[in-house]
Amino acid sequence: MCFAIPVKVLEVINDNQVRVNYKGFDYTVITVDEKPKVGDYVLVHGGYVIKILSQDQGLSILKLFDINTI
Repeated sequence: MCFAIPVKVLEVINDNQVRVNYKGFDYTVITVDEKPKVGDYVLVHGGYVIKILSQDQGLSILKLFDINTI
């Protein structure tokens, strides 16, 4: 089973990449159709942004997973 994890966008690197944070570690992920902004929560699966979420959606999913939201 695979999971898409909600993460917060820290930086827009270019049209195809953003920097996100997951559990205190920064990662560069690829954007395809979605164009998130700094501060957006996004679902990431396999290194790709698959959906932009509202802050409420992102935080509620993190709470369900009991993941640290730092």
